[in-house]
Amino acid sequence: MSGLGIKRSDDAFAALKEHLVNVAESVQTGEEFANAVRLLVAKHKPDLVWLDPLLSFIGDDISRQDVCSYFLRNLLNPIAHEAGVVWMMMHHTPKPSSDPKSKSGWNATDHSYAGRGSSELTNWARAVCVLHSTKDEGRFALRLAKRANRAGATDIDGGRTSLVHLKHAEGSILWEQTAEPFKAAKSDGPKKAGAEKEIKDLDGLIAKVVRPMKKTEIVNLAIEGGHGSYYLARKLWSQIEARLVKNEKGLFKKAQIDPK
Repeated sequence: MSGLGIKRSDDAFAALKEHLVNVAESVQTGEEFANAVRLLVAKHKPDLVWLDPLLSFIGDDISRQDVCSYFLRNLLNPIAHEAGVVWMMMHHTPKPSSDPKSKSGWNATDHSYAGRGSSELTNWARAVCVLHSTKDEGRFALRLAKRANRAGATDIDGGRTSLVHLKHAEGSILWEQTAEPFKAAKSDGPKKAGAEKEIKDLDGLIAKVVRPMKKTEIVNLAIEGGHGSYYLARKLWSQIEARLVKNEKGLFKKAQIDPK
C-alpha cells in the first residue's frame, strides 16, 4: 500500500482491504490446485481470480497441448461457469532470441502467441496482452494482442490504441501511462558522426515549462519537443534542473531569474 502511495486513512485503503484477497499457494498444482481454487472462490465470491504466474500452478509440461487443455478447459472452465469468475493469468515469455530482428515481421495476432508453451494457451484465452521492455530504460509497451479492438484502450491523449506505453513511477511502485516515445524524422542529409552530447535548445525547453511539472513530465517534454533522446534527457537532467526551482510538492517550475 505504501508503495502505491496509499495511506491507511485513505478511502482507497479501506476499499482494497475489503475487496482484495491475496492467497499464497506454493504447494498445490494441477487438480489439487483447481480443487483449492474452487473452495476459495466459493468462500470469497470474487469477480476476478489472478494466477501469478501460471507456470506455478499448471503442474506439468506447459508445451504440451493435452496438458494445457486439461488444466484450462477441464479444470478451470467448470469453475468459471459455476461461479462466473474471470481468470486473469500472468505468464512468462521465452528467453529472448539472439536475433534482434526475429519479431520484425510479426503482426498483432503473432504477438498473442508470444507466451511460453503450447498455442492452446492463446486459443483458450478470451484476450491476450503482452508487456515488453523497450530500448529506453524504465519504459515498456503493453500490446493488446488478442481482442484489441474490443478493449477500448486509449493513449495518453484519449485516442484509441492497441499499444499502451508505460513507465515505472518515480518514488512509488506502480505503472504510469506515458506518451509514445518521440521518433525523430529521418533526414536525407549526411549523418552526424558520434552520439548526441547535449540537450538541443535548452532555453526553448525551459520556456515550455509553463506550470509546475514532475521530472518525468519534463523529460517527456524534452523528447516530444525534439530536444534530445530519453537517455540524453535523463543523463543531462542536472543541466535542466539547474534552470528550474523545486516546490514543496517536489514539482519543478521555471526560475524567476535564469542563472548566467
